[in-house]
Amino acid sequence: MQAVLEQPRSAAPAVSHRETDDTYHSVIVRHGPYRVIICRDDHQWIFQKRRKRFKPGGTGWNYLAYVASKTSLIRIALEYSGHAWPELEALPPNFRKGGLS
Repeated sequence: MQAVLEQPRSAAPAVSHRETDDTYHSVIVRHGPYRVIICRDDHQWIFQKRRKRFKPGGTGWNYLAYVASKTSLIRIALEYSGHAWPELEALPPNFRKGGLS
């Protein structure tokens, strides 16, 4: 009988399509416990805060704000985190499909 070799598994975590997962595929920027993502329906940016680890699901993210204007997103990021996020300046004035164009 011949032995069957298993393919090596990647150490990288699988990319998720769930907005609250730590490995969500559309993260724009992270600063400490905060991040900005593109919503899964591609309609707006979402400002989130990392929640503490829970046994069943591990790290997750809570929704703090849903925004479609860069001005609002910058204001919310400053209000919650206490500092400016220079990466947000590169975003368009209003959300457009894809979030970054």
